[in-house]
Amino acid sequence: MRLVTFSVILLFCTQALTALRSPLDDEIKMALNLPIKNRIKIISKKGSSAFFSLKSMVFNEKLSMQHRWRSLTTLAIIFKEQAEPEIKKAARSRDWFLRNASVIAAKYCSPSFAHDLSIQLLKDKALVVRTAAVETLSAINAKASKKSLYNELYSPINFKKRHSLWIRKDIAEALVQFSEPGDESLFINMLEDVDERVMYYGVRGLEKVSGLKQAQEQSLKKQVVAWKSWYWSHAARKR
Repeated sequence: MRLVTFSVILLFCTQALTALRSPLDDEIKMALNLPIKNRIKIISKKGSSAFFSLKSMVFNEKLSMQHRWRSLTTLAIIFKEQAEPEIKKAARSRDWFLRNASVIAAKYCSPSFAHDLSIQLLKDKALVVRTAAVETLSAINAKASKKSLYNELYSPINFKKRHSLWIRKDIAEALVQFSEPGDESLFINMLEDVDERVMYYGVRGLEKVSGLKQAQEQSLKKQVVAWKSWYWSHAARKR
């Protein structure tokens, strides 16, 4: 009898809590289906209560992938640094889409937080997560990540059966963005790459750090030859 009574009370309490939460949760869930500007406008008006609703939705496995992904990114956009613990938790998730959302959400927090999380997820097993990490580093102009990015450019995880994966082009582009005089050898090495997209950014990087153009109207192959010749003559003059 006591067990039955306890079960009835527990059921009543659960239903009561659900009734208290549901209206706001339902509103937020509906808002998450909207384009980002509309979504943020509606949810931000809910105040601090929205924080707890979004937080619970991120890790609610009964919700769709889209709702959970948008819950985390929306949490970061509205609440910024307050969302960092949830972003860290999502970055450790077994679900690739939450790890992907975490590194995208991180750029709405502090630059140092976004940098550190992105560096961590540059080695993630999912290609889309690693790619998002590169995009976040680029978005926050994380020049301090240059060495890490260069190392990942040649990491075996970014090749499949010796074929260069698309992320290597994104890494090469970011390296050009972060480049400065003195990086010539970095870009010369890229001219030897198996991927022409990486070679292309090797040329762009050399143009940026040197302020020069070499065989600009010619094919990429000829530009590569011209830049190699320039580099070795340039290096010889420095000796």
